Amino acid sequence: MEFEELKRVWDKQNEKPMYTIDHNTLQSISSKKKKSAIKKARLMELVLIGANLVAGSTLLISHTVKGSNNTFAFLMGIVMVLTALVILYYRSRRLSNLPTYEQTIYGDVEHGLSEAKYVVRLSRIMQYYYFMIGIFMVLAKGFDDWAQTVMVIGFIGFTLYASTWEHKWYVRKYNDLRGLKKTLESDRD
Repeated sequence: MEFEELKRVWDKQNEKPMYTIDHNTLQSISSKKKKSAIKKARLMELVLIGANLVAGSTLLISHTVKGSNNTFAFLMGIVMVLTALVILYYRSRRLSNLPTYEQTIYGDVEHGLSEAKYVVRLSRIMQYYYFMIGIFMVLAKGFDDWAQTVMVIGFIGFTLYASTWEHKWYVRKYNDLRGLKKTLESDRD
């Protein structure tokens, strides 16, 4: 028998649907996914702001104190500090313009999707940023010591590989939320 036939027989015998959705469990799942997406966005922003402020400031201060004239090191420090400030600006703007979501399962999923989409975009942008910082690192270090240059390039390659893996993980989480939203939409109909 086909699934639809089985379902009809079941419905006739028991006078209730063959499967039902436990709304309490679904509410719990959607709430956890929303909170997880919010937490990821907050943590990612704070780590990026902190790391860039500390690293950029350290570069600028150390090269100023040393009296170094390494232009690429100064540029890298400036770019890092500016990146932290830009992320801080977009964080405050995002939090102040946060739309109001329904206090329902669907609203939780929508809110989680919004946060997850932001994390995916930020993750992708940071991959390009790591590549740019890597170029600054190689140029600031110079090509005098080829062994160090190769090590720096290897570290940059590993960082890009790890960030790609991380980005794919964020995309999977985003797609999980989209799947949950589609399930809810089909349940609404």
